[in-house]
Amino acid sequence: MSLRDRIEQVLPGWSRWYPSLFEAALDPGIIRARVCSPRSLLLSGRHGRSATVRRMRIGNSGPGQRRSMGRPACIVFAVCLTHVQLGALANPQVIGKLEAGVWTSVGGLGTSTREYPLTESGRQRFESFRLDRDPSLQCIPPGMPRGFSPRSPMDFSFEGDTLTIRYETMDVVRTILMDGAPLPPDAPHTPNGHSIGQWTGDTLVIDTTHLSAGEVNRNGIPKSERMIIRETYDVEDRNGGMVVIIRMTLTDPENFTEPVTQTEMFEYRPDWELLPFECHVTEY
Repeated sequence: MSLRDRIEQVLPGWSRWYPSLFEAALDPGIIRARVCSPRSLLLSGRHGRSATVRRMRIGNSGPGQRRSMGRPACIVFAVCLTHVQLGALANPQVIGKLEAGVWTSVGGLGTSTREYPLTESGRQRFESFRLDRDPSLQCIPPGMPRGFSPRSPMDFSFEGDTLTIRYETMDVVRTILMDGAPLPPDAPHTPNGHSIGQWTGDTLVIDTTHLSAGEVNRNGIPKSERMIIRETYDVEDRNGGMVVIIRMTLTDPENFTEPVTQTEMFEYRPDWELLPFECHVTEY
């Protein structure tokens, strides 16, 4: 969907009130901009051809009023896009489908959790893992990617520039930033990491970095702080209902010899709701 089409959805008949598509996109916040100094612009030849600048000659050139100037002077007005609200550029229909309610696994699709191409160090960590060290036995949410379980119902909530995904198992809650905000230089590594979302057409794409070391699953497949997770979500209409195809690719050069991709399919369950997860500490 083009920017013009999205503006038509948000502001039908926008051309009657706005002089340009750019200004129509600014008003509802689909794009944000500020006036900036031309000195801050480093334009390559390619960017220079697409950049829009407005020049105004200083001085009145009317008869008898011409100013003596050694060379023409120009004031350059430049508009710098500070960022594009990627969440706002999504197809509202796809967002509405994802937010419709609870999604549960239909089974069938998927990559076995045992099919991990481990490096030598990854194999050693796996073989030395003790089941009594599983954090879930102490009712501690294990974080991503284990937090996403094909057996756990989940739901989606978009609010401004933030997407929240809730999983019923272990009451895991993830926050995904949809505004493309850069990661602070001192950002810590956490169990769920730092997730940024964007839309590629009607596909939701989530990239997660800054994960803390731990396990990918309860069997002890290891993950390091260098792990990167990419998820894609595609909503499809099937047999009178809706399904979402989720593909998750794990890249971890410390533990995997190559990226691992898992695929799961969830279906929309209008009669379901997420329930509190009752966890009891297990003594091993």
